[in-house]
Amino acid sequence: MKYLDESFEVNDDNPCVACLGILQKNIQEKVLEE
Repeated sequence: MKYLDESFEVNDDNPCVACLGILQKNIQEKVLEE
């Protein structure tokens, strides 16, 4: 499986973990912008 953020470690058994990691990173970036 490939994700938008390839630097994030992918766990094929639980891809939701990777999705949450990407979402968390995006949220942190938005918070920093404000």
